Amino acid sequence: MSKEKELILEAKHVTKKFPLTKGKELIANDDVSLKFYKGQTLGIVGESGCGKSTFMRMMVQLEQPTSGEILFKGKDITQETADKRANEGMFLSFQEPLEVPGLTVSAFIRNALQQRKGSYIKLWDFKKELDKNLKFLDMDPAYSERSLNPMAAKIVAEETDKMMIATKQLFYAMEVHKLLHFTNPDMSAVSFAMTIHGLMDYELDQSNGKCSYETDKNLLDDYLKWFCEENAI
Repeated sequence: MSKEKELILEAKHVTKKFPLTKGKELIANDDVSLKFYKGQTLGIVGESGCGKSTFMRMMVQLEQPTSGEILFKGKDITQETADKRANEGMFLSFQEPLEVPGLTVSAFIRNALQQRKGSYIKLWDFKKELDKNLKFLDMDPAYSERSLNPMAAKIVAEETDKMMIATKQLFYAMEVHKLLHFTNPDMSAVSFAMTIHGLMDYELDQSNGKCSYETDKNLLDDYLKWFCEENAI
């Protein structure tokens, strides 16, 4: 008796329309339904411009479907953000061979793993595990030191922008309720957000990944106290 295949990803009646001028629209995907099973390699073939890339971009939330559902392991993820899908292990390998100098593939993977685990990963431990997996896949270790694809960097930048926008909204609310006064709310928000990130990264590096809650708290408390004193009404 053959073992039933595990359904991983499913598109159900997915349609994508792009608005054009004079009330017209371009239908890139029309009522598409597909199932992806564990261990399966599925090729989608078609003429240039027929909607292949649009369909795959919808799978990882780089495009939002006009209608239809996308299910991952039975869960409806149609409205989930790209970063949440990435945490589930869903990625899109882009066709562009362009690279971002200074940001390597291994550095990006290590950072993504740390974000997913919520804890620091020592560089030496990460390199050993990475080399082991590269050997298992029969891949040249040099691939891990190549510069990162720009589209992946673009996703990271977009998430950073969202964080900045949220911080600015918080600062504007403080102004309205007369909790704090900012000469330049936009610049203050950027400075505040980036300083907090810098403080946390610095503490993480200094403690070799063994973050001390009290040390972090004192460091942040000192900065928050100074910031509020500087901007208080």
